[in-house]
Amino acid sequence: MGSTTEKYDFIIVGSGPAGATLASRLSKAASKPRVLLLEAGGDNTEPSTLYLVNRFTTLMTDGMNWGYKTVPQEHLNGREIDYSRGKGLGGSSGINFACYTIGPRDDYDEWARQVGDESYNWTAAQRRYQALEDYSYSDVPDKYRKFVAPNKAAHGDKGPLQLEISKGAWEWSIEENYQAAEQAIGLKPNLDINSGNPLGIGVVPSTSRNSIRTTAKTAMLADAPSNLTILTNKPVDKVVFEGKKAVGVVAAGETFLASKEVVLSAGALDTPKILMLSGVGPSAELAKHSIPQLHELPGVGQNLQDHAFVVLVKQFKAGLSGRPQLFHDEAALAAAQKQFAQDQSGPLSMYYNTILMGWQQAPSVLASPEFAALPPAVQQHVRKPTVPTFEHICLCPAIHPAADPNGEFLSILSMQMVPQSKGTVTLASADPRAPPLCDPKLFSHPFDRANMIDAVRRSWAVMEAEPLARHVVADTALPKDKTDAEVWKYIQSYCNTTWHMTGTVKMGRPDDDEACVDTRFRVKGLQGLRVVDNSVPPFVLNCHVVSVAYLVGETAAEKMIEEYGL
Repeated sequence: MGSTTEKYDFIIVGSGPAGATLASRLSKAASKPRVLLLEAGGDNTEPSTLYLVNRFTTLMTDGMNWGYKTVPQEHLNGREIDYSRGKGLGGSSGINFACYTIGPRDDYDEWARQVGDESYNWTAAQRRYQALEDYSYSDVPDKYRKFVAPNKAAHGDKGPLQLEISKGAWEWSIEENYQAAEQAIGLKPNLDINSGNPLGIGVVPSTSRNSIRTTAKTAMLADAPSNLTILTNKPVDKVVFEGKKAVGVVAAGETFLASKEVVLSAGALDTPKILMLSGVGPSAELAKHSIPQLHELPGVGQNLQDHAFVVLVKQFKAGLSGRPQLFHDEAALAAAQKQFAQDQSGPLSMYYNTILMGWQQAPSVLASPEFAALPPAVQQHVRKPTVPTFEHICLCPAIHPAADPNGEFLSILSMQMVPQSKGTVTLASADPRAPPLCDPKLFSHPFDRANMIDAVRRSWAVMEAEPLARHVVADTALPKDKTDAEVWKYIQSYCNTTWHMTGTVKMGRPDDDEACVDTRFRVKGLQGLRVVDNSVPPFVLNCHVVSVAYLVGETAAEKMIEEYGL
């Protein structure tokens, strides 16, 4: 096994939103510490993967996705569910759907309450988000102002993370979706869904600028200083310890050494895997694979939480959106691609560039026996005024096998919020190249089943409202009827996850037996080792969690710079 002669101050494993943010912030500190950022994948340089029009298909790009699957899910007809994770510089920010939502302020206050540290509350989170953001919305055309009007004082415009509300033409059906949601289920207009209160229906900012995707690579690593070394194609096998102090990592046959700390930012699936391969985790899991135990930490790989979604699809009259006419006409598509590459204009600057989302706290869910059976502290949080029980997304692709790709479709994605099911990440073997065994145990909790059934019925009601129903010619993918039994059968057959994996190396109080890191991200019982990614939040926040990953990186940087006097 080779060894480097260089020693870095900090080694960061993983270049997703958390790792890249931390690497950028540490390396730009006044003392200019030597930082090494190791990425298991490649450089991700193909320009077309950044086109926002490809936001729903980039995850299929060769070399940009680890291609993970869950183990067969007991409550979803034994199906293995796609569990995509981004690979290469930028991590999952390069393959996600590029939607930027930060969720309810009450979630951040709950995070602070659970871990006993007010530096995680909403006030602190909003300050950090403002430092991260470069939010462009001032040039939204006047005719769209009734849909979006963010509060300038609540958002940042000088940070590295470019966000935008599209200034170009929007797809025709936005107003119909907007009106239908308001009429059918009472979703009121929300002109700033990232105000700390997402409830209502509104336009979602994209992680992009001029319809070009912003990733953790483009936002955080494009101007890397000379004291930040970035190495790609360096998958990390394990952390190297001297006693119980982390001193380096083994990656691609080489040993890299750190004088101060090793930071794992490999994500909620691979970070617990690396910890266990390093001898840190539940003793029974380590023994199963004959891995010598360095430090027993029972919570590693536990507490896996995720959101789940299912899509409902109806067929529209031909010619309404123009999507099929463009995407299935080779000559027209080639011309549009050429135009977009030149100046980011034309049809490709419109399609899929503006997404509507709605959030609601459903009274019927709060009145359900499944809700009444939840622990009092959980009930109290879910009842908070900004916390939704479900989300629905309009104008998404018809992600369903029954949908003809050449057709015109109305599709609405129903997503559960506040999930209560908890799963695990364990090892398939002691081979570092083997994917982890991912078992989110979707819908193992009865509340999640009741909540999702309610969410599907609410999205269905939106589709049946007059502003949308007048364009429908056929049902494509719906439950047989609206009974609990039939809606649940549909969910079991077609539900997927949102790839919002969270909580597998949980942050918590000193007396929390499941907690793995403290509020400074330090792994309990060890020295020189932190975890900085979405493994850490104690529960999955009710948003699209790429924002949380950036926040985690920013928070850790703030704390480490202060701690070391950098």
